[in-house]
Amino acid sequence: MKDVLIKIKGSQITAGGREDVDLTTVGKLWRRNGVWALSYDEIEAPGMECAKTTVSFDGETVVLKRSGGSGSTRMTIQRDKRHMCLYDTGFGDMTVGTFGQSVESSLNEHGGECFMRYTVDINSGYESVNELYFSVKEAASRVSINH
Repeated sequence: MKDVLIKIKGSQITAGGREDVDLTTVGKLWRRNGVWALSYDEIEAPGMECAKTTVSFDGETVVLKRSGGSGSTRMTIQRDKRHMCLYDTGFGDMTVGTFGQSVESSLNEHGGECFMRYTVDINSGYESVNELYFSVKEAASRVSINH
C-alpha cells in the first residue's frame, strides 16, 4: 500500500444542467489479485462526514464503494454493460443502474490515470451522464491539500 496524491475531476450532466467537481486529496494505492485500488476519505460535505471511498480497477471494470457518512453503496461500471445496485442515501434506498460507455486505466505502481464515462438511471428512469477522471501520483513526504 502506497501513499498517493489523487486529483479527481468529475461531471454530471442532467436535464437540469451540468455540475462539475474538482478535488485533490491524499489516499492509498495498492494492487491485490491483479486489481488496482485507490481509497480516500470523502470531503466534508453534509452527509459525507467520515465516508471512505474505494475505487477498484481490473482493466475493464470499475467498482466504486462508499461506506460511512449517511449511507453506503457499491456501483459497478463496465463498458457496454448495465449493472444494478442498491444505493443507500441514509434516508432510504433506491435502485440505481449504471451503463458504462468508457472505462480506461493506466494505473501502475507509480500512479497513473483512470477515466470512466457512464450513465445513471434511478428506478429504471434515465438520470444523468457522468464522467470521472482520476490522476494518481506518488505522494511526497509533505503534501499540501487544496479543496
